Amino acid sequence: MKLYPFFIFLTCLLGGLLNAGTASAQCSGQFTISYTNAAGTQTSVSYNNGANNQTIDFCPDGSGFFNLTVTQTASDSRGTVTVNQGTTAGPQVYSMPFDVNSPPLIVRLPVSSASSYVLTNNSFCVKNDGTNGTQKIVTVALDIRPSVSLTSSSGSTGVCVGTTVRLTATGGAAINPLYTFFANGTQIGQNNTGVLDVTPQSTTNYTVQTASAGCNGNTATQAITVNTNNLSISSNAPNNTTSTPGTAVTLTSAGGTSGSYSYTATSNGVTTQVSGNGSSITVSPTTSTRYTVTGPTAVGGCPSSAEVVIRVGNTPLPVGLTSFTAAWKGRAAELRWATAFETDNSHFVVERSLDGSTFRAVGRVAGAGTTNGATTNYRFDDPTPVPAGASLLYYRLRQVDFSGADVLSGVRALTVSGPTAALAAVVVPNPTTGSATIRFVSATTAPVRLEVFNVLGRRVLLKVVAAKDGQMEIPLPEAASWKAGVYHVALSQNQQRQVVRLVRR
Repeated sequence: MKLYPFFIFLTCLLGGLLNAGTASAQCSGQFTISYTNAAGTQTSVSYNNGANNQTIDFCPDGSGFFNLTVTQTASDSRGTVTVNQGTTAGPQVYSMPFDVNSPPLIVRLPVSSASSYVLTNNSFCVKNDGTNGTQKIVTVALDIRPSVSLTSSSGSTGVCVGTTVRLTATGGAAINPLYTFFANGTQIGQNNTGVLDVTPQSTTNYTVQTASAGCNGNTATQAITVNTNNLSISSNAPNNTTSTPGTAVTLTSAGGTSGSYSYTATSNGVTTQVSGNGSSITVSPTTSTRYTVTGPTAVGGCPSSAEVVIRVGNTPLPVGLTSFTAAWKGRAAELRWATAFETDNSHFVVERSLDGSTFRAVGRVAGAGTTNGATTNYRFDDPTPVPAGASLLYYRLRQVDFSGADVLSGVRALTVSGPTAALAAVVVPNPTTGSATIRFVSATTAPVRLEVFNVLGRRVLLKVVAAKDGQMEIPLPEAASWKAGVYHVALSQNQQRQVVRLVRR
């Protein structure tokens, strides 16, 4: 009996010690996922134990991503939220730690089409002494379904430059859906099928807009990025310039595999091979030099090249331009210019603009190399067609030396008089039993709008394509699926418009 008070004392002591290391009663490991659903309302779902499943329907906003918010219900917990693609063993696309009283986490997931992710909430109850207590792991399998999907045939590894990629959009209206496609914000096509073939020259963000039944008939915008595989090259010289000839410069290439790169140097009109095939080489240029790297890309094995020009010292202007004029002569522009001296002058590129801001090369004139104070005269007659309605043309010269460095001249404007070129569009073959091609002459780089109408006046096809000066072709594989009959093809570019007949048999 005399030991009884001692046992009471011991029990109280042990209880106090244990309580000092336990977590508070509020720690449950519970968390909440919140998001905006397809109806545009905020939805919140709480999870506490085990493996869970959640289907999410939403209206895409054109970002190509879906956002959800993860909030820890218990304020006295710490841990990590991770998201893996497909399964818990799949590629990890998100990981973020949280601690006691941390703010909610914003999880941003790429979703261009129906996607599956697994979110794992790995939490610990924090004891009163600040150490981790009970661990709780809760998973949620997310089945995320956008009302409008956009997929590409490029896959996740990217494509070689110039490869044809098929974009496929779904989720439009059940009857007569209309899909409008954009590339980096510029409209490139519109059709009822949701299928469009593109040929990206660089990594491009494509979007599609359509009225979606899954968004109560409202317009939804979905996005996807098609990556192209390219090499790149850079230097450690500030602004790619060195003040002293022979200064060591490190060139670094990316996009390929070390050991597969090939380098050349061009200076004073001579191109030589540079030793080294790794991703980094050291050069010591004594004059301004253009360095070129070539080789296959690490992904896809695409043939590629990239350039960087290293300027040496305060390089003087390579030419002394004493005059530069532009005048309209009958049916074409005549440009004349003269130089008082030239140093390592490779050539001139003649550039033209219709608006005074966006210029495109229309010709090239060889330079005189190096001259000793003698005047050199040049002339260039621009054969490029002029768009109907154009009243002003703008010209400038881009002088390029043997190293690849260039200098721009001032801009000269001239007034156009007399007839200007038409699109001269034709359909081949015509009649056709399958696909067809529109051939025309483009006098500018302004986008070309192509529309096809049936005999009832209903538009069955719209394409907006990038243009270049000269002869162009726009394929019409869609014609193979049209019913037999007569169609009118309308081609528009700036102020020019031409309508031609297409017969489908």
